[in-house]
Amino acid sequence: MKKYRWLLLAMTAICLSACGTKETKPAKEETTQSSEESVLKTQVFDLALTNGKTQRQTVLYKGDVIQKIILRNPMEVTEEIKQAISEVGLEETKRLLLESMGKDDVYQQLAAISGLSYEVDFLDENQFFITFTLDVPNLETNKLAQLPMFKGSGLEDVSKLTSEQYLERLAAYGAQPVVAGEEESSDSSLFTLEKE
Repeated sequence: MKKYRWLLLAMTAICLSACGTKETKPAKEETTQSSEESVLKTQVFDLALTNGKTQRQTVLYKGDVIQKIILRNPMEVTEEIKQAISEVGLEETKRLLLESMGKDDVYQQLAAISGLSYEVDFLDENQFFITFTLDVPNLETNKLAQLPMFKGSGLEDVSKLTSEQYLERLAAYGAQPVVAGEEESSDSSLFTLEKE
């Protein structure tokens, strides 16, 4: 009888350890899924604007949560900017342009919004961009929606959208995915407005 008890106990221990192994496998799968959701993904799109220019949008997200949206808008190089470049050079013109923008009421309102920053980007004397970066988790969307520059942009509710919903919205607006290698030169000079 004692032999059968020990055998029964040994069989029970083997069964319990086998069941325990099966229960740990789903935990590994959950970890893999969680780690996939923590990977920062980036998608880049070109979006035709009503003024005939093309905005480049970069969307960075983890899982369903949008982290950042970067809006790169081409601007017209005016005669004043061309003259300034010829008189004082490209670098000084960039500095003066940022200084002037910092005094403008619209850009002062932009600077007051948490989660929003902008940069001035010149590739050369003929290519000028203003790039807005929206730190979506920290973005004050209620203030953004009040600015004429962003009214009707579809960004008023961006903090409430999943990444999939936002990407679907971009597709509905006619945004075209950018193929790797189509990005512009990375040797451009960026000047950023720093919030105080």
